[in-house]
Amino acid sequence: PSFGKGTVQTVASLDRIARNGTPVYGDVKMTIAQFFRVNGGTTQLRGVTPDMRYPPTGDDSEFGEASYGNALPWTRVKAVDYTPVGDMTPQLPRLLAWHESRVRGDRDYQGLLEDVAKARDLRKHNVISLNEGVRRKERAALEKRLAAMAGGAGTGAASGTGSALADDGLQFNERKLGKDLAAEKARDAVNDVILNEAVNIVSDSVALRAGKSQIAASASSTRPEVIKALLAKGSSGQ
Repeated sequence: PSFGKGTVQTVASLDRIARNGTPVYGDVKMTIAQFFRVNGGTTQLRGVTPDMRYPPTGDDSEFGEASYGNALPWTRVKAVDYTPVGDMTPQLPRLLAWHESRVRGDRDYQGLLEDVAKARDLRKHNVISLNEGVRRKERAALEKRLAAMAGGAGTGAASGTGSALADDGLQFNERKLGKDLAAEKARDAVNDVILNEAVNIVSDSVALRAGKSQIAASASSTRPEVIKALLAKGSSGQ
């Protein structure tokens, strides 16, 4: 799910209430209002549930507001009178099947799943070694994986050169601008797996509405111009 602004806070000065000339009591932060969607439900804790679920890259129960003991509960108010548009429910079974079939053979997407699983495992085992040799091996393995994701097939990872993560011992203002720009360009060149698959799903939906097959959905000629523009932007690293 995606999360936006769910509540409204304000800060009240206790010294102002007590009419103190000098700060004594400090401030109190209070939640004074809550946002609701047109269907009556709040975004609190649950967020907006997507039609197509991607693998979560974070743990909301650990890092989100749900991890706070005093978080407001999810609640509902009366929905407004509105007419839903763009209902994708009839398409969802086929969209999901096409999505799963496509990502099963997508190396970048499978790499993302591996990264998510690795991150979860690291959070469970929240102990790190203080042994320098072990830490260097772990860092080299991470750099090699990131280099492979960027298309470098691990080049420079073992030696610590050619990697955006390699520590050169310099402050940001001591490096040459060209080197920083090259590193930034290399990071931008990495495929945006989530964006690319979102484009594929939208393209599938357009094809379904036109009564076309999954093969036709992947053909460039069936994709709306906005979809082509997104793909072009992603492939150019802009």
